[in-house]
Amino acid sequence: MTTWVNLEDVNEVARRLEITPAATTTCDFPTAMRSYEPPEYASYWNDLESRPFMPTAEELEQYLIIMGRITGRFYDREWFASPGLLCALP
Repeated sequence: MTTWVNLEDVNEVARRLEITPAATTTCDFPTAMRSYEPPEYASYWNDLESRPFMPTAEELEQYLIIMGRITGRFYDREWFASPGLLCALP
């Protein structure tokens, strides 16, 4: 399992997650999302409608809803570009 967290003191983040600092990788959110396992996040999108040929605006809105649910915060260009830690959890 992996999780992406805002970058703080790497050692403090590792301590709270009960992992070694060596199990972390500094990266941006898009990079972190390429390493996720879908079942881990299924609860964030189970109640959203998915249908073939959904209008782009609706599909984008759903992706933004999911990202907000996962991260628990509003997002903007600064958030997308900000570094974080990708942590491999035991």
